Amino acid sequence: QALSWAFFMHKNKKTGREAMRPQAREKLGFYPTPQTVVEKLKEILTFEKEAICLDPCCGAGEALRKLTDGKAKTWGVELHKERAEQAREVLDEVLNCDALTEVEISRASVSLLFLNPPYDSYESEEEKSRMERKFLERYHPALKKQGVLVLIVPFTSLHYLAGYIAQRYTNVSVWRFPDKEWEPFKQMVVIGVKDHPFKEERTKTLEALKRASLYPGNFEEITKASITYKVPSANGGKFVSRKIDPEEAFQAVLKDGLFEEIRSMLEIKDSVIVRPLTSLRKGHLAMLLAGGFLNGLVEKDGIRLIVKGRVSEKQTETKETDVNNEGKEVVKTKVVISHEVTLRAFDLETKEFFTIE
Repeated sequence: QALSWAFFMHKNKKTGREAMRPQAREKLGFYPTPQTVVEKLKEILTFEKEAICLDPCCGAGEALRKLTDGKAKTWGVELHKERAEQAREVLDEVLNCDALTEVEISRASVSLLFLNPPYDSYESEEEKSRMERKFLERYHPALKKQGVLVLIVPFTSLHYLAGYIAQRYTNVSVWRFPDKEWEPFKQMVVIGVKDHPFKEERTKTLEALKRASLYPGNFEEITKASITYKVPSANGGKFVSRKIDPEEAFQAVLKDGLFEEIRSMLEIKDSVIVRPLTSLRKGHLAMLLAGGFLNGLVEKDGIRLIVKGRVSEKQTETKETDVNNEGKEVVKTKVVISHEVTLRAFDLETKEFFTIE
């Protein structure tokens, strides 16, 4: 599991809490979940047929791949483009976008939420919170009832998550990372089943999570866990990105055949050949193209272009000094209007636009 964010931290002077610098978010540091933790979770989880597992911060996708081992359908979201491409090699569906703002996902569509979110503060004009809390709030609705949550966060973050989890999950267990993996983020693993707990269980879960946020050393390592959770099947649903990637969109158009259809519409079926009395200069050709008198389809030496011209008006001001009837100098502004022609071409083979000088 990759956090897919950099942990290049600095102190927030107003709150005293650690906050991630914007430069660090751009860098998108890569911190995989330890192999020992993934292997143990693999023992703890059993998958029903047609289970769907979601990792909103999937990194290169290795953790979710190893965890499910081909026993469930896998969905991932990754902000870093190169890691998203790597994840697409091992997961069934991967979105390359911002997991908080650019994902559309159906309610109750997944049966396992594997969540290892960014460890950072969250601030907006409306609220101050933690990224861990925002990610859980964002993807909790996507988890179906009786679905399983696997949450990996620093022990200090449990203070902000305790109430939310206690109100919405049953059969909650809390474990710490192994000693060898404890540094540098001091993470805890929280596992629970989405359901409506009774008051007694809510109180018990709340106390356990608050205790873990203060005394994580009192909890056993995840490697010593002897419990099991069953991941149910899920019906799936919408899982798409609101982000439009120009390269992906272009490839989709080519694959769909729309480009060839548009290309056939642009071709001139019946052309009229006009031969001028004398050779045209470049300016004449440009004006004819811009005015729509030529069909725009140009072919030479095997290169086929669609050429489109545009005429724009340009105003140039000049100042002149003159003497009026009273013998005083006056400055007159003269406006000269000219027209500029711009030609743009589209190469039908390379699918590239360029400007003709």
